[in-house]
Amino acid sequence: MHGLAGVAIKSEGLGASNPVIDPTRCAGMALAAQQDCLKANRRVVVEFPQ
Repeated sequence: MHGLAGVAIKSEGLGASNPVIDPTRCAGMALAAQQDCLKANRRVVVEFPQ
């Protein structure tokens, strides 16, 4: 919940459905390096009602 009762806020995670960085580009890296490589893919689009 977003804490704004009665406000219809929509959010959509876009990392998996529309990646900026191809996940195969980060394959084989150590865990921390792989997370850093893929951080551009962790994004959410938020839509507020008008």
